[in-house]
Amino acid sequence: MRPTFFARSFGIFVFACSISIFSLRAQDIVLETLGVSSGQAVYLTYVAMGTVVDAYNANAYDTTTATQMLTNYMNMSEAAANQYKKLIEANLLTEEDQSYVVQLSEIYQLLYAEASAFKSYIEGADETYLTIYDARRNEAWTRITGLLGVSRN
Repeated sequence: MRPTFFARSFGIFVFACSISIFSLRAQDIVLETLGVSSGQAVYLTYVAMGTVVDAYNANAYDTTTATQMLTNYMNMSEAAANQYKKLIEANLLTEEDQSYVVQLSEIYQLLYAEASAFKSYIEGADETYLTIYDARRNEAWTRITGLLGVSRN
């Protein structure tokens, strides 16, 4: 006995729904993984830039090494911020995910400004840049801890 049109249609519908549910679940896992990775990346970038500054201040890094490392962090921070902006403009995310990505982009802009200010200080020894560096660093830390829900201490 051959399945009726209804039975075949229902079978196709159930199969299509199971693929959609699987796809949504897979998409959730991908987004959650990227969220965790991006949070860790912004946290580690903040810590690493602070380490460069500490090493420079302790004379463990010379001017060339410190400025090159800060330039690398600036380039990576700028690339990340720009990529997050593209993702925001594509309007592919839920409102909650969109908010998270906006915050990441803004934090990377702060990290860029932080590194740029200290690099300017190293290159010109103008203490005004230390004030800018401290302000950007403190704001970045406030934003990172707020985003990730980690302790400020």
